[in-house]
Amino acid sequence: MKLSYVAIALMFAVTGAHAQMYKITNPDGSVSYSDKPPTSATTKVEKKSYSGGSAGFGDLPYEVGQAAKANPVTLYTMKNCPGCDAGRQMLTNRGIPFMEKTVSTNEDNDKVRSISGGNQLPVIVIGRNKQVGFEPTQWGSLLTAANYPTSNTLPKTYSNPAPEPAAPPAATNTAEAPKKADDNTVKGIVQPPPAAGNAPPGFQF
Repeated sequence: MKLSYVAIALMFAVTGAHAQMYKITNPDGSVSYSDKPPTSATTKVEKKSYSGGSAGFGDLPYEVGQAAKANPVTLYTMKNCPGCDAGRQMLTNRGIPFMEKTVSTNEDNDKVRSISGGNQLPVIVIGRNKQVGFEPTQWGSLLTAANYPTSNTLPKTYSNPAPEPAAPPAATNTAEAPKKADDNTVKGIVQPPPAAGNAPPGFQF
C-alpha cells in the first residue's frame, strides 16, 4: 500500500509541473499562487505556465529571444531599393526581430562599405555573418543556422525599432562649428560618382 501512495504522489507531482497556475494579486497587495482562478472580481490575475518556459529576451518568445541575444540581426537599406523591400518583408513574415539601418549620406555609405566591403544593398548582418544582396535562400539558411524559428512566433503587438541612419550624425556644438565649405572646395576629399537613379552616391542595388 505504501508503494501505491508514493506512485500516486509522484503522478500528481509530474502532472502538476505542466499545470496552468495563477499568480493572484489581492486588493491589499499580497501575492499568492494557485491552480484555481480566484472568485473575487477585484483580484488581479496573471496566468503562469510552469512547463519550463520563460520570458527570455525582453518581450520576445523564448526561442526567438535566445537567438536574438546570441545573433542579433541588422538590415542595411536605402529608399527605392526593391531588394531592400523584399528583404525587409521576408524578415517580417518570418518573425525575425531586426534593427534597420538606412543609407542616405556619404557617412552612411562609408559605414556600410566598412562592413560589407562593397557598394551593394541590401546588406544583412546576422551575428558574425553577413550577406550582401538579397538572396532569400541564403538568408533563410543563415537565420536557421542562428537558431531562429522557421515560422513567425512573435506576438501580434510586437514591432521592430524605428529605422535609423547607418552612421548617425555626431552631436556638435553649433556655436563652435566651423562654417560649412562647398562640397567641391574641400581639399583631399574624393567625391563618389553621381548616384544612379535614386541610389545614394556610389551605391547600387
